[in-house]
Formats: sequence, structure tokens, C-alpha cells
Amino acid sequence: MKRFTAIAICITAICAAMFYFISVPHNLSEARAKGGEIFLPYSDSGKIYALDGEWEFYYGELYTPKDFELSTLNPQLIDVPSSWDEAGYPLYGCATYRLTAFAEEESLRMFMPEIIDSSTVWINGEKVFEAGIPGKTKEETKTSVRNGLVNVRFENGQAEIIVQAANYGWRTSGLVYSATLGQDGVIMDGAAYPRMLLAFIMGILMAMSMYHAVLFTYRPNEKVYLAFSLVCLFACARFTLETNSLADLFIRGGIGILLTKALVMFFILHSGAVVFFAYCAFAMKINGKFQRTVYISAYAVTTAAALFGWSADLVALTLIPLAWSAVDGFRYGNIRENPYNGLFVFAIIIAVVLYPSIIFFFDDSLFVPGIAPNLFLTLSQCVMLSVSYAETKKREEELARKTNFYHKMAHDLLTPLTIVSTSIQLAVFKPEEASEELQVSQKEIMKMARKINDALSDIE
Repeated sequence: MKRFTAIAICITAICAAMFYFISVPHNLSEARAKGGEIFLPYSDSGKIYALDGEWEFYYGELYTPKDFELSTLNPQLIDVPSSWDEAGYPLYGCATYRLTAFAEEESLRMFMPEIIDSSTVWINGEKVFEAGIPGKTKEETKTSVRNGLVNVRFENGQAEIIVQAANYGWRTSGLVYSATLGQDGVIMDGAAYPRMLLAFIMGILMAMSMYHAVLFTYRPNEKVYLAFSLVCLFACARFTLETNSLADLFIRGGIGILLTKALVMFFILHSGAVVFFAYCAFAMKINGKFQRTVYISAYAVTTAAALFGWSADLVALTLIPLAWSAVDGFRYGNIRENPYNGLFVFAIIIAVVLYPSIIFFFDDSLFVPGIAPNLFLTLSQCVMLSVSYAETKKREEELARKTNFYHKMAHDLLTPLTIVSTSIQLAVFKPEEASEELQVSQKEIMKMARKINDALSDIE
């Protein structure tokens, strides 16, 4: 039990550390925009400015810098970061954001977050960033999702930031994530370090996936290795696309609508792989037509939602098979005798409980907040598999030791028994010559008795 406690504490500490260093923002200044303007104090030059607060907002319009020069426009104000439907605007449509930033520095670097599903950014009248082409209709919009770094020069101490955004197929619209400003090195570190750490985790997941796939080829009857290989593979693909920054390394211009659908599909496949792993690991079966119908319906609806662009919130239906597998694991997983099985069931419950909270409360304020519960789930699976493999290896070694013992005993018994048999035959047919041979037989019998005692002592 001490070993299990130490492993559980270690897994929890690793996940907490990853959450802190990857998801939680650091070195943020408390400066906040009001009335479409933000003042950045020079004393905070070593910090990162999150351009949060009130931005000018023009729903249904795609204004350019020239439009602001030629006429006086009447803006609404909207809190950023947030989806504009939270302020009462229709979810699907287009809009323009505008913010004037004041600073004493001559230039700063800005990290522009991804805007689903298209965006264009102007700084002081110059187009500096583009992901797809925002349009006033779905047909006019070219979809692409990516983030990037742009340079912001402050002319006479101020800079005008204009953002066009359009969304016609996702569950959130507009500046859902914080745009940030800072000194070049500070903003680079703030953007790069979490993504480098996340890329490191993705590399480990790929290595684990390949290792267990190879292990499955040597043990094809143990499908649990195949299931865990798929869990790692789909988790890696899902988080690579979810961060965009990692996908952008391989896909210039960001991910388009097809890869956005692929992101949802990998989420569904990852959930299905976890359920597959649970039933393989606990040697369970889906009981009854009702349970089978629920599973098929949940994955069919979510797959159709991903392929045909229905509401992305339908992906939450994949939580039903996950929760049900946790209940079955609690009932049939022998968790009282094997605490590692219980740790895995507990990890499923955490993933099911935290997913809605992450999506609806933390997704716009934290970077990839789902990494911690999913890493906890994957590590619990890995530990459970490792313990199972170690126990199986121990049983195989014990069986091999006993088999070697029996072979050794058979060989060691054969020689003295042959001598005893010969002596008995000599005593029967030639009694006058048997005295010396019987003495030899007695010695061999004593020798054989000692070997049996030694062997029994070894096997104990």
C-alpha cells in the first residue's frame, strides 16, 4: 500500500506541475482596458500585458482602418476575452473589435490568439496578421485558425489595434482568448515555454503509443496494449490540433475547417479508446441491448456533429460511455484488491466531472486546461498496465523456476534410480555378488535424499 500511495502522490504532483506551468498564465500585469482604451505602465515592462477589458465592438460589420478615418462610428463596448454571444449577440456572424493602447515603449511584441474560425488584424492601419478571410456570410468566409506573434509600434505613445472576426460553425465567436503584449523576450518566453513543455508531453505520448503497439504485435491476445496505444495516439493528435501553435509548425496558415472537424473527431476517438481500454483491462463486456444502444448512439451523434458541423457541444455526449465504463469498472474491476484499478476508475470520474467545468468556465482563461485531467488519466492507465505487466512477468518467472526445478529433479533422480535398479537386479540373480553393490545403492539413495531436500528448500 505504501508503494501505491507514493505512486499516486507522484502522479498527482506531476499533473499539478504541468497544469501550473502549461495552463496557468504567469507575469500578467493588472492593467485593464476601459472604454476601448488601455494604458500600459512602464514600470511593468518585465510583465505581460493581457489586453483584457472593454473593447470597442461593431457587430455585423467588417471595418478597416480607413472606415475609422473617413467617418465617426458609434461603437458598442464588449468585455474581452469572451464569446460575443454571451453579450447577447447572435453566435454566428461577423464583427470588428478596436482597442487603442498607450505605452511609453517604442515597440512591443503582441501574441495574437486563435480566433475561430477566421480573423484579420491591423496595427496602426497596417495589416499584420491574417487567418483565413472573414466574411459577412458563410459563403464569403474562408476558414482558418492559427495564432502568431506581431510587432506593435507605438506612434506618439499610442497604437491602434483593429481585429476582424467571423464565425459560422463553432460554439464560440470572437476574442475568446486574451491577446497579450510585452517585451520581445518576455512575450516569447510566455508563449514558447508552455508550448515547448506541451510538445515534450506529446513526444512522450507518441513514444508510449509506439511501444505498446509493438508490444501488442508480440502479444496479440492482450488487446489492452492496443487500446492504450490508441489512447496515447489520439490524445497526442487531439492536443496537437487543440493548441494550434503545435499544428502551425507543420501546417502553415493554421488549421482550416477540415482540421477543425478532425480535432473534434480525435476528441471522440480518444474518449472511445479510453472506454475500450477499460473494458479490455477489466475483462468486461457491454451488457444488454440498452447499454449497447446508448454507446452506439452517443458516438454516432457526436461523429455526425463533427462531420456535418452541428453544435460542438454535442461532443459532451461522449461522457456518457466514459461515465458508464467507470461504473462498470467500479463494479467489476476488483478495485478493493487492486488499488491501481481503482486509481484508473477515479481518473475517469475526474475527467467526466471536470470536462464541463473546463469547457464552460476555464477554456477562455487558461491555456489547454484539459491537459491536467487527461494526463492524470493516461498516467493512471500506464501505471495500471505496468503493474499488471510486472505481475504477469513475475508469474511467468515463477512458472519457469518451477518448470526448471521439475526438469532438474527428473534428471537428478534418474541416475541414482538406475543404479538402485541395477543393484536390486544383481541381488536377485547373483546374491553372492550383491553385498558391495547394495552398499553403493545405499550411498546413492542417501545422495538422492539430500538432493531432494536441497531442491525443496530452494523452491520454498
